[in-house]
Amino acid sequence: MNPPNNNTSMHKTSLHHLMSQARTKHEKNCSQLFLQLQSRNANEHILQAEAIRQIKIHRWKGLHYMDYSFKQLEFVINKEKFRKHIIKLTGKISNDLQTLSLSDIDEGFKKYMDFIGFISQIGPNIKNLLILTIDFTSYEHWMPIEGFDFIGEKLGSFLPNLRQLIFKFTGTRQVTDLELTKLSKIVRFLPELEKFSLTILESSLLSDQGFNSLTDYLGRYLRKLKHLSFYFSGCEGISDESLIALPKNLHQISPGFQSFTLDLSYCDQISDTGLEAITSLFSKDKMNINLQNMFLGFANCEDITNEQFEALGFAMQQYTPNLNHCILDFSSCSQITPEIRQVFSKSFENLPHFALL
Repeated sequence: MNPPNNNTSMHKTSLHHLMSQARTKHEKNCSQLFLQLQSRNANEHILQAEAIRQIKIHRWKGLHYMDYSFKQLEFVINKEKFRKHIIKLTGKISNDLQTLSLSDIDEGFKKYMDFIGFISQIGPNIKNLLILTIDFTSYEHWMPIEGFDFIGEKLGSFLPNLRQLIFKFTGTRQVTDLELTKLSKIVRFLPELEKFSLTILESSLLSDQGFNSLTDYLGRYLRKLKHLSFYFSGCEGISDESLIALPKNLHQISPGFQSFTLDLSYCDQISDTGLEAITSLFSKDKMNINLQNMFLGFANCEDITNEQFEALGFAMQQYTPNLNHCILDFSSCSQITPEIRQVFSKSFENLPHFALL
């Protein structure tokens, strides 16, 4: 459809005609609808709709209702006015919803109570949700500790069937140990969870205490976990202590891992002691048979030496027979020599996808 002009009546006619077509498609058992709304200015709207498996809403002005059975919803909530429209939509969300993605929520929710109210309102309609992503990229200051309490104590109770949970904190607001501990409690309500991913970048307020609490909760409650990702680059308070605790906390679930990501780049308290603990994950009774994909990031961890780096490679060769995709980032680790890097890479030359940085 070509963008409508500035004639208001023509816009309304086109919009209602398109929604009518979408409704007709829906009544023909087409429960997946793709809508993309963009607003270039107050009078110009672009609306595209076709029957595919997702819905993405980038910006929203003027559309106040939808009552279709969507499988996926992605909200980029970057304006308060937009958020008010989303609140109107939530009452129409069907129990068929399987994927929900929220991003830029700091701009859309000016107070943490707005966010809590939004989640509470949609809660009864998301019992069958399988995938939830919450991206706090713009998150700076608005959610006090009570917001993390809500996520840890209440949000999970709406999600008994959730399979994938993805949190991203990449804004300027730094997450603390206490906040991460409260956030981690959500996994108590998620017995079916198979994938957990958490991104917290460059938080100087995060230490071993928070990281250990997180891995402890994961190990105790997530018996079906297959895909685990930690992106903690630049969190300089994380040290060898966290890595020493990791195998112990995850020992009951790590044998089932199919993918494992650990990025502690620029965490300069990591040394051979921590890498040795990670190496211990690879043994005949731990993370081995099922592991297919792995990323380890220890860039700029200058206390890691040739000796432990070689030990890691040996353990991986011996105990990860089904590994097919592996990226290792040990860039700027000055004690790992070019000669050892070359030998390491050569030992994995038969791996389908391998990169050593």
